[in-house]
Amino acid sequence: MVRISDFDHNEYLRPDAVEPEMIVTIVDEGEVISAEQSMYGKARLNIGVDLGNGIVKLLPLNPTSWRKLAEGYGDDTQMWISKRIRLKVVTMNVNGVERKVIFAYPLDEDACMKGST
Repeated sequence: MVRISDFDHNEYLRPDAVEPEMIVTIVDEGEVISAEQSMYGKARLNIGVDLGNGIVKLLPLNPTSWRKLAEGYGDDTQMWISKRIRLKVVTMNVNGVERKVIFAYPLDEDACMKGST
C-alpha cells in the first residue's frame, strides 16, 4: 500500500508561505541542479532553510539571490551555513507570465557592503 500522505509534497518553500520580510536560517551548503534537470533550462541552486520552527524547506535560489548572498557571505556556500537571510516575495513577469518570486538577501545589510569592497 502506498500512502499519499507519506510523500512530502511541500519540500520546497513556496512564495505563498513566505511572510513579509521573513527571516530564515541556512542549514546546508545547497545542491546544484543542472540545466538539464531544471524545469527552467538553467542551472539552479537549492539550499535548505530552517523556517524558525524546526521545519526545513528547500529554497531554490534565483541568480539575483545567489549573487546577493555571495556578496554578503562569500563565494563558498559552506560559509553560508547558520547564516540568517531575509526573504521577500515580488510579483514579476517570468517568461510572459506574472509569477510570485522569492528573493533572498543577507540579513546583515552591512554584509553586502563588505562583500562589494
